[in-house]
Amino acid sequence: EEYVFDRNHQATKASLFNQSDETREEDSPGRTADKQELSEINMAKLVSCKEIIRSVIGDTASDADLTDEIIKADFNAEVALDAILKAQSEKSEI
Repeated sequence: EEYVFDRNHQATKASLFNQSDETREEDSPGRTADKQELSEINMAKLVSCKEIIRSVIGDTASDADLTDEIIKADFNAEVALDAILKAQSEKSEI
């Protein structure tokens, strides 16, 4: 069978991405807090902590997991990073 690109079919860039993956991460039940519930100061702390952690681990953890751990650690980047690294090492041992 031959695969041919149909130029008459106009594909948009947005249609190429699987949108269900993006919403699944944000809408997962059991998340500790929504970003809308955070004050401006806590939101700034969250962003700062994410930047610190991302500079160490890159994109190996999801944004939602980072948010959860940072909030659990009361916006302490070191404590959140430690929890994330422990969780990743437990997953890799399985």
